[in-house]
Amino acid sequence: MSVKPNVTSLLLVLMFLSSCNSFKSVPTARTPGRIIDDGFIQRIAHRQIRRLEPKINAGNISVHSFNRTVLLTGQVENSALATLVESAIFKIRIVKHIHNEITESGPTSITVRAGDALVNTKVRSKLLITPNVNLNRFKVVTNNGVVFLMGLVPQDEANRAVEAVRTVFGVQKVVKILEYVD
Repeated sequence: MSVKPNVTSLLLVLMFLSSCNSFKSVPTARTPGRIIDDGFIQRIAHRQIRRLEPKINAGNISVHSFNRTVLLTGQVENSALATLVESAIFKIRIVKHIHNEITESGPTSITVRAGDALVNTKVRSKLLITPNVNLNRFKVVTNNGVVFLMGLVPQDEANRAVEAVRTVFGVQKVVKILEYVD
C-alpha cells in the first residue's frame, strides 16, 4: 500500500528532473530568470512612458524586450520625444541594450496596425515551417511593414530565418536584433 505512492512520487520527481535537464541542454534558450526579467522590463517601461509628457501617450509606442534587449517602436510628433522615451527606458537597470526605432510621424491607422498583425502572423507561420529554424528562439515584432527579429540564435539559423522572412508578402524590410551564440 505504501509502495504505490512512493513509486508515483519517484516517477514524478524523475519526470521533473529529466525535463529540467533537457531544458538546460539547449544552449540558445533564455533562462526562466531572463524571461521574467523581460516581462518586468516591459511592465516598468510602460509605466515610465505613461509618466512622461501627454504628447508621448498620444503617440503609438510599443516596448518589446528579449534577453534584456529592448526594442522601441511606434510614432511620436518629434525626435525629442523619441529620445525622451529612450532615456526613460535606459533608467531601468537591468536593460542591456536599447534599439530605438520610434519614428517621427503621426500614429499609424487601425488599417496599418491590422496589416501589421497579419504580416506578423504570416512571418511566425513561415518560421514555424522553415527547416532548421526554431520559432521559440525568436520574437517577431512588426511595425508599419518592418519586421524586427529578436532572438538568441546561432548565426546560420538566423540567416535561414531572415531569408525566409524576406519572402513573406507584406514585409517591407527585415531588421535583425539578434544575439549570436556561435
